[in-house]
Amino acid sequence: MRKKMWMLGLLLGFSWQLLAQEKEENSREVERYTWDIGTDLLFLINKNVVPPSVFIRWNREKDNKLSAYRFRLGADFAQHLNPYKIDTSWAGNGIKKTGFTLFSSVGKEWQKQFNQFQLFYGADLFLQYSYEVYETAILFGEDFYPRYRNLTTGISPFVGMKFFIHSRISLSAEAHANIAYNSMAMDLFDAAANPPTNNKTTANFFQVRFNQPLYVFQISYHF
Repeated sequence: MRKKMWMLGLLLGFSWQLLAQEKEENSREVERYTWDIGTDLLFLINKNVVPPSVFIRWNREKDNKLSAYRFRLGADFAQHLNPYKIDTSWAGNGIKKTGFTLFSSVGKEWQKQFNQFQLFYGADLFLQYSYEVYETAILFGEDFYPRYRNLTTGISPFVGMKFFIHSRISLSAEAHANIAYNSMAMDLFDAAANPPTNNKTTANFFQVRFNQPLYVFQISYHF
């Protein structure tokens, strides 16, 4: 009888421990929300790959499989309001007078949830337009050169890890590889020509980049 009571007590104690562990694990699970909105924080330390942006994710669940559709829109603009009077005989790149970048991407990701951690992977389609004007040369006292325009489009496979500080707040980091097509145009001022002229050149090429181990470091709000 004592042996049976000892075995029963051991079984009840073991069962209570399992229930306690299960309750503790469930208390660490994060609630899943349909939407989250976030922004990349790397621009705060001037290490951003994409311009300052707003990111929206639409989370989905089907047959116990987690996925999401994602969209990012970013822009950056800089203007030198008091440009230097640059000698037109100077031939190199000077200080940037105007810089403008517009970026957008849309993609899909697949997710694996491990309590507060989430592993995700997928691919984005992206489009980026950049325009830069430098203070190297002044033509007719008004036009600044050189000028660069670049339109880039492509696909960007990625893998990332997310940590939930709270069910509604998360931090995530992503590594990307870019497979892109670039269409560039350059307006260059030739001060040595007689008379001085501006020349236009174009370049179109494919580019593959694997050197983006920290593409974004993002904070998101889930709702």
